[in-house]
Amino acid sequence: MNLVIPMKQLPDNIARSESRYVTREELEGHIKQRGLNLDAIQDDLDALHARLLGLSSITVSTPGFHGVALPSTSTSPNPNPPPISTSCPNIDPYGYQRNAQTLTLNEPIGSQYVPFGSTTFRSWEPQPWEEIIYPRDYSVNSVISTNEDGQHVVQSQVSINTQGKKYDLPIAKATFEEVPAERHWMFNPRLFLGINLGATVVNVTGVSAPAFEFSPGIDVSFFSYGKTKKDIDLALLNVGVNYDTQAEAPSFSISPLYYNVGQHLPLMNNLFVGPEATINTNGDIGVMGTIKVGL
Repeated sequence: MNLVIPMKQLPDNIARSESRYVTREELEGHIKQRGLNLDAIQDDLDALHARLLGLSSITVSTPGFHGVALPSTSTSPNPNPPPISTSCPNIDPYGYQRNAQTLTLNEPIGSQYVPFGSTTFRSWEPQPWEEIIYPRDYSVNSVISTNEDGQHVVQSQVSINTQGKKYDLPIAKATFEEVPAERHWMFNPRLFLGINLGATVVNVTGVSAPAFEFSPGIDVSFFSYGKTKKDIDLALLNVGVNYDTQAEAPSFSISPLYYNVGQHLPLMNNLFVGPEATINTNGDIGVMGTIKVGL
């Protein structure tokens, strides 16, 4: 089993996330470290009858920018220019020639203002602009869970970290689309414990006496049909070893398939039934019905 799938950059700025297994305690610790409210997440999962599976974290960093002596991008004329007069006592009524003008840039997001940068204008310089863009870390943290039907639940938080402060942003729309698990055939060795109920119908030595038989035993299934290796509908090609209590002899069994009736029951989802043919060490051949629990 590959315990760590490394992060990989794909074309068009697509990234494959690093994936690894952690304990539940480690996962909960990582959720708290990223500033997510674990109690609120768990309350929501309890309401959906879902269980915690994983955490997806994405961080995008912008380096920021500081430029000085920058020319104007564009200019526009004053629609009401002051009259040119040599006798005007004050040709700089707003003090633009004496003081640099700085404007702090804040981006309104939701109910908060997130600092973006600042710009400074020095009217006495030929290239009058100074621009500062703050470096930022954009983070998306998503908690992945699954409900009783196997459908995934995604809870996300988006934040900006800048100037030593974290700003959680409102999410306007969040969607997660998935293809439901499809049933398919798979090689899936699996153990079963259970009992066989039926009768021995013939003896290979020629002496036959049909008799009731009750046989506990253990079986191995080699193939399955279902959504996953644990969520299966059919177990196929099953062989087992049993003990015939009436004949007081070990027996061997074979069955073409077991059907999972547990998927229709409220308290047990791995209860299987099916037909079995058996032969014990006394030479008795039996036809049985079996009830098994998958391990």
